[in-house]
Amino acid sequence: MDFDSAEDLYWLEPSEFVAARNAWVMRAKEAGDKARAKELGSLRKPTTTGWALNIQVRAEPENLDRLLDLGATLRAALADPDIGDDLRRGRMLGAVSYSGFGPASLASVFEPPTLPSAPPRKLPRVQRRS
Repeated sequence: MDFDSAEDLYWLEPSEFVAARNAWVMRAKEAGDKARAKELGSLRKPTTTGWALNIQVRAEPENLDRLLDLGATLRAALADPDIGDDLRRGRMLGAVSYSGFGPASLASVFEPPTLPSAPPRKLPRVQRRS
C-alpha cells in the first residue's frame, strides 16, 4: 500500500491502521530512513470518532468552519448549565462562548418570569391622625 504522506494513514479504518503503519515503519527501516521510521511509528491510531471526523473534513472541507463553530457552542453548553438547559429546550438564538470564568453571555430566548393569574389588589391607604 503506497501513500503520499503519513496523513493518508488516517483515511484507513481504525482496524486497519496499526498494520498499515507498521508496514510503513518496516519499509522506512529497510530503506535506511530511521527518522521517517521513528516519525511513522509515533503516529497514534485514531478512535472511531476521530476517524469519522477526519474522513468528513477531508471529504467536505468547506464544512469545517461550521463543525468548529458547533463544537464551540456545545462546549459552552457543557460548561454552563443555563446554556445547556436552553439548548435542551431548543431555545438558542445563536452561538455563545465560554471562557471558563463566570457565566457566559447567553444567546437564547428570554423567558419572562411567571406572572400571577390576577393583578395584585391595592391596599387601602391608611390615613394618619394628627
